[in-house]
Amino acid sequence: MRVGFRGSGQDGLKVIDVTTPSSPAEVGSIETPYSARGVAVSGSNAYVADGSAGLQVIDVGNSSSPLLEATFATAGNAHGIAVRGEVAFVGGLYDGRLEVIDISDPTSPSQIALHFYQWPNEAWDVTIDGDLAYVVDYFVGIFVVDIGDLANPKVEGFHHTPPFLVDVEVVEDRLYSLGQMSYGLATVDFSDSTGPRLLGKTGGVRFPLGVAIRGTTAYVTGRGPYLYIADVSDPNTLEVVAKVTVPGSTRAVQLRENHAYLTSDHAGFFIIDVSDPASAEITGSVEMAGFFYDFAIHGDHAYVANNEFGLQVIDISDPNAPKLEAEVATPGTAYGVAIQTNHAYLADGESGLQIVDISDPGSPVIVGSLELGGFINAVAAAGEYVYVTDEEFGVRKIRVSDPAAPVVAASYDTPGEPTEVTVSGDLVIVNDAFSLLVLRSK
Repeated sequence: MRVGFRGSGQDGLKVIDVTTPSSPAEVGSIETPYSARGVAVSGSNAYVADGSAGLQVIDVGNSSSPLLEATFATAGNAHGIAVRGEVAFVGGLYDGRLEVIDISDPTSPSQIALHFYQWPNEAWDVTIDGDLAYVVDYFVGIFVVDIGDLANPKVEGFHHTPPFLVDVEVVEDRLYSLGQMSYGLATVDFSDSTGPRLLGKTGGVRFPLGVAIRGTTAYVTGRGPYLYIADVSDPNTLEVVAKVTVPGSTRAVQLRENHAYLTSDHAGFFIIDVSDPASAEITGSVEMAGFFYDFAIHGDHAYVANNEFGLQVIDISDPNAPKLEAEVATPGTAYGVAIQTNHAYLADGESGLQIVDISDPGSPVIVGSLELGGFINAVAAAGEYVYVTDEEFGVRKIRVSDPAAPVVAASYDTPGEPTEVTVSGDLVIVNDAFSLLVLRSK
């Protein structure tokens, strides 16, 4: 019997009989503590990169009954893995770096080296060829690492790949697209949506996550404790004119009247007076735990998507004294939120779309939902429709005229991994990992 091994996310490790390639069959499986992201096999052992649970060593000598043999706590969330001889090479997320692990005794793995090939870093995959390790990094590209001396890996080369796009905003006849690293902020002439024209592109903030535009001023958040305020009157130059220190790590940002509203991971929700951008300052905040991927403002309230608590409602009627008013737990991971009249629409990760009645902001309640089979990470609302991005299936248009019974009206399978969606008139604009798509909704 010929077998293959597959990391199956939250389903753990699957053993597949591929003796007959046209009809592969599962012959064994084992659950892992977290989420199996990568697997490499050496001898009678499978080595599984299992996210926050680290490296799992599984005895697959009996393919129908795999057994957990050992666990090793890696520096970051283990994602990519390769094995050469008696050594495993693990790439980790969230500054996990490249970790070199001795597996000569599979029952007792031990660290040989932990290599900072750059900072920050997210090593999504690793492959080995001789004395070279090739590390695929989420942020910037492929690093070639010399592993001839296992205890002292060193970078030998680097190949830059297109950056990951993280945000998009349309203001009148211009579109602003935000990407990681050297991509920075791109300004696009959007007056003719069938032929958008790049006006300029600039760096300035290495790891931006969110942008809001007013006139020729951009408000940019990034992986760190700052809100950057920049002059973008020249599309080829992002000149930071001020920055506001904010606790935590800033993420989503929006503007309304004389204030910037933003979320900051592990810290909460902040309101900043930007009536004079050069001397902007925090006027009010709400301390909250968790990651805050998105929020929407409606009336006197901000509706925040929190990965731990679902939808949180903040009273912002007094910018100097915002307060947490209510929250409603969602079954999945709240990634995105959009508001239409009396309903909040949540992109709720693996649980699809969740619809929350917010007619009484102090008592939000889930009134409808739609599982979509993938991982829903962003949402936009327009009229009787909402648009969601799905990491696996692209963009879906959902009719929500009856909030208790939402239905898919149309879909578009994008070539990449969509992460953001916005609506401008009858246009649906999508950040599709490394490209920007403009779709027309009919």
